[in-house]
Amino acid sequence: MQGMTDDSLISLQPGTVIAGKYEVVKCLGAGSMGLVYACRHRELSGHMVAVKVLFPEVAQDKVAAARFRNEILSSYGVSHPNVVRAFEYLRDGDLVAYAMEYVGGGDLAERLSNPADKIPVAECIGLLSQMCSGVQAIHDAGIIHRDLKPENILITKQGQVKIADFGIARTGHGPKLTEHGGVVGTIDYVSPEYMLNSQVDWRSDIYAIGILGYEMITGESP
Repeated sequence: MQGMTDDSLISLQPGTVIAGKYEVVKCLGAGSMGLVYACRHRELSGHMVAVKVLFPEVAQDKVAAARFRNEILSSYGVSHPNVVRAFEYLRDGDLVAYAMEYVGGGDLAERLSNPADKIPVAECIGLLSQMCSGVQAIHDAGIIHRDLKPENILITKQGQVKIADFGIARTGHGPKLTEHGGVVGTIDYVSPEYMLNSQVDWRSDIYAIGILGYEMITGESP
């Protein structure tokens, strides 16, 4: 990798080239496992992609890194207009990352951040319908999302939902549950039975969608 700074595994500067072909344009934000960057594909006429780079402690954890790789590979089989498409798993020196579809626009968290700007009920129904379609495609591929939350519901400028970060191993950064006992996810959206016995299946994702729907309609969390 070219253009890395001393703290390169934490913050990549614009112009940094990942795996010889993805040039960092800007940082889009942080997730529970790493930082997400908007990158220009140097071999495809500047086509934009998003690249998620794992935090060093995650990349160096052999179990977490192996699970991350396996689940990214399994996600290649999901092709649906309401799901962010995974493109490529990447290893570049000590850096572990994956390239995925770049989604312009914002996310549901931004829409919910202003209580005075309530989402019309008709739009809520449309967004929920798209979420359900995307989650169904994920489940059909044998994957459970495990961390549906407003930040993972991307919305394009045209109003299309794109579900991100599905089937990814969680490590417990920020307001997350730790992996001790196998419970991973964001507390407000984790189903009660999951918290009680650490067992998760497709119904846990449906529970999370219910919480998201409540939040969109009422403007607050139950």
